[in-house]
Amino acid sequence: MQLMTIRRPPLAILLAVLTLVASFALVRVDRVATHGTETVVDGPWGAEAEAFGRARGPDGRESGPRSFAVDREGHIFVADTFNGRVKEYDAGGRLLRQFAVGEGFARKPFLEDLTVTPAGHIYLADNAGGTVLKVDRDGRLLATFNVRPAPPPEGLWRIESLAPGPDDGVYVLGMALTDKGYTASVRLFSETGALRAVVVEVRLDATGQPLGKRPGSVAGLISAFTAAGNGRLVLMTAGETPFQRGLHVVPTGGGQARRWLYESSTYIEEASLLGADRSGHVYLGANLSKPDGWVVRLDGDGQVQEVIGAGPPQPGRGSPAVLFGGRVGQRGDIFLARPTADRFVIVRLSSERHIGFRPVWRQVTGPR
Repeated sequence: MQLMTIRRPPLAILLAVLTLVASFALVRVDRVATHGTETVVDGPWGAEAEAFGRARGPDGRESGPRSFAVDREGHIFVADTFNGRVKEYDAGGRLLRQFAVGEGFARKPFLEDLTVTPAGHIYLADNAGGTVLKVDRDGRLLATFNVRPAPPPEGLWRIESLAPGPDDGVYVLGMALTDKGYTASVRLFSETGALRAVVVEVRLDATGQPLGKRPGSVAGLISAFTAAGNGRLVLMTAGETPFQRGLHVVPTGGGQARRWLYESSTYIEEASLLGADRSGHVYLGANLSKPDGWVVRLDGDGQVQEVIGAGPPQPGRGSPAVLFGGRVGQRGDIFLARPTADRFVIVRLSSERHIGFRPVWRQVTGPR
């Protein structure tokens, strides 16, 4: 996962995938909350102990750490992908520990995503081997799960993201996109790696039409997901236009998904699903690398609770071609990755963010 930020799929697919969605809410933000930021993680680019690795991709864009996670205590775990290690910081930004991943492996793991369970175990998505690694906080390998579907779908299948599951298990979002269509699934694995359930499965043909009835009742290209508590998964899907994103709430025990289509007055170049807090509020981010980026907090019924201006990304410190994203802690703290030309930075939005905003919402129909 490119640091929790989703780039728009080809327009032809976008125009086809959500034709079945009939309801939407319209948001126009006149003013958003003002706020301050607090730097909690800050390190230079490089291979040294205090540094973060980066590399240039085939498209010429530079990419650094692919993901980070926040646990119940507010500790921040960063997947330092290109240095092959994980770093843990306390809530104040002090580096507590770091460990190398995959020492002794025949192939160096490529850390696409990571998540931390309430029990303190860390799951790492390794797209080099199509596996999920389970480690403790000191980096000791506890288990390796082969999570490739059987039989494998056509095309290049990859792990997109992870989320903590019940009983110290893990949810895995995997997908494959080819010229013949698109397949994706969210599956639940136990703490020992046994497949417990296929919670969501999507198969679309080349025109974006669903292929048969699948678990989870979700139609569309899944761009991100999170576990929202109370037996729910929340998934973000592409919209019919660059101004839209779909949101689906799926009961993990079965049952009909609820879905909304959100439309913004601002062109959404990049969108992300930051996560959910312990109260069940869901946080969406849009254009977080832009000066007018914003975060929306939704309640369990999809209603907006707050619109939060993310502010300009580190003004005056350079504007590198790296990807941006964020996470939300269990207490509702919002953390945003703000890489610059010479450093990797994570900031926390301050509590000042509640001052002076006036969102205007119009919900045409209820959730479907």
